Amino acid sequence: QGGGARVEQIQSALTLLDSWYAWLFGVSKSYQQSVIPYTEMEPVFLLVNYGVLGIVLRYGLLLFLLIIAWRHCRRVADFDVVIYIASILSISGYLFFSVGYFFFQELSVGLTVWLLLGVMVGHSYKLKASTL
Repeated sequence: QGGGARVEQIQSALTLLDSWYAWLFGVSKSYQQSVIPYTEMEPVFLLVNYGVLGIVLRYGLLLFLLIIAWRHCRRVADFDVVIYIASILSISGYLFFSVGYFFFQELSVGLTVWLLLGVMVGHSYKLKASTL
């Protein structure tokens, strides 16, 4: 029960999922925050607010970006590989810390990871365009 009462937050948040529709699509962030002030575990936050579909979309996007980074990591020049290694490490850190914390949804902390991933995707498209 220590650590900010996260177990109680999870139990309270999961009580909002009372139908198959809520499990699939979530109950929305505004409704969740009106009933429960905060849920600090990101997978539970995503499940309650956006449902199973939201979890699949979020972590599917991260898996897709991880595959792009992994494929290009072996193909690019010395300096360019830094972008891809940093992206792999960022995604790994994102996945590890999202299990117990909630800070990647926030603008000030979570934005840096998405900016780096945007640079990585832009660079991969630049490489793809130069080979055509």
